[in-house]
Amino acid sequence: MSTYAAQGQIVLDGDISEWAYTNVASADDRYIYIRFSLGPARQALQASDETVLILLDVDGSTLTGNTGESWPGAGGIGVDLEIQISPMDAQRGEPRRGVALAMVDRRGRRSPVSHADAGFIFAPTVASEWFEMRVLRDLPGLEQSDEQDPSLAVAPIREQRPAAPTRPKARSTGAGVVVLVDGDGRQNGSLNPFEFGLPELASGPDTASATMPRRRSDSIRVMSHNVLRSSPEQNPGPFARLITAVDPDVVLIQEWDADAETIASWFEQNVGARWNVIAHEDQGVAIAARGMIDALLDEPIQIDGSSRSARAILGLVRTPLRDTIVASVHLKCCGGADSSEDQTRLAEANAINEAFARRAPDGDKLRIIAGDINLVGTLPPLDALRVGIDTDRTDLRVAAAAVLGDAIVTTWRDPTGPFTPGRLDYLVYSDAQADMLHAFVLDTELLSANELASLGLESGDSLASDHLPLVVDLRPRVMEDDQLDWPLQR
Repeated sequence: MSTYAAQGQIVLDGDISEWAYTNVASADDRYIYIRFSLGPARQALQASDETVLILLDVDGSTLTGNTGESWPGAGGIGVDLEIQISPMDAQRGEPRRGVALAMVDRRGRRSPVSHADAGFIFAPTVASEWFEMRVLRDLPGLEQSDEQDPSLAVAPIREQRPAAPTRPKARSTGAGVVVLVDGDGRQNGSLNPFEFGLPELASGPDTASATMPRRRSDSIRVMSHNVLRSSPEQNPGPFARLITAVDPDVVLIQEWDADAETIASWFEQNVGARWNVIAHEDQGVAIAARGMIDALLDEPIQIDGSSRSARAILGLVRTPLRDTIVASVHLKCCGGADSSEDQTRLAEANAINEAFARRAPDGDKLRIIAGDINLVGTLPPLDALRVGIDTDRTDLRVAAAAVLGDAIVTTWRDPTGPFTPGRLDYLVYSDAQADMLHAFVLDTELLSANELASLGLESGDSLASDHLPLVVDLRPRVMEDDQLDWPLQR
């Protein structure tokens, strides 16, 4: 079962182990869930040379949506929602990146709807054999059927009985189909049409009830955050409230183009107490900590065969529980599988891994690497970053961190852009030295008013950056020579 999943729960993390073996789709009182395979991992869905077309009868009624012949393989279902992943660009005659969604009425007219308004999310963001996704059932603009007027019904294509209007289907069953379309608009394959039960819709808005785990005295709390083009300098309030509420021992920062003195001064003025900082100003990466930090790199990490350097900074942080080797990293963005950007990510990850292995002091020190990995092509950059550098020469473990208050594993979102929310930020750690107590991604919009008030947060604080804070609590295992000689500064 997925690391994040409760019994019977579907979590959007790219791991389909919690799915019933025979299920292609299912629904709860808010969402429709779908999983499918396109065969061996070849390309990330939103950067593909083929369009994945998903057609859904959201409400289980042929009196809404369209049952015409506009879509291959629809089989006469009342299509209410059309989802295109890597949608076809009519002018260029080839798929473009991202997604496009449209509501469909009974006459086949499409009305665009954003992925944010439709609550459409899928995982993983990288090339994979399997994908899973969800979309809201109570969609904005969903056509309402008039079940008292059977003349409005449309006969399914496969039945070909135009003389007798079709009775509306019971609202207990929805339907859909997944079709693969090439750049010329030809169908390259499809799943068999599928059905799913429709339990009663939830009444009223989804009420947030999540509470943030409080940090424990026997653990080290690490927070990683891409702060979006040095935003704390122009908009300090949300970032200060987030750091104060999370109460981390160490903050790993990306996209803050400032020197160490500037960042340390910001922390002391906006968060309080004394903070120590090391930073690569021209790379936008930094480490801030309450304890002392020893820089472990004298110069940027060079990438073999290139004039480029990897955006990474490495330091030894003195915490009350254990000396900890930490790195803040920011890999190359964009591109799909086998793109030049993905190759650059892999080269950066290899260079960082080699530098970490070379410069990390020997001994039983906790090891952590975190940051914006920009994993939108393939998985190997993440694997290369963590391979063989734990103290027992095994790989560092990936922290399993879902969004607090939701069953999704995303760290980045842009409601107005073409790409759906995705998991771009990761933390990997030494499971030979520590046990993970908590791991979560903090979205303040999902916290209750009471929880926000208790933490001193505002609902929109997480909107200050396009990335969400990633927080992990690690409890070091007790070693015989452990000495707590570094007092905690609060």
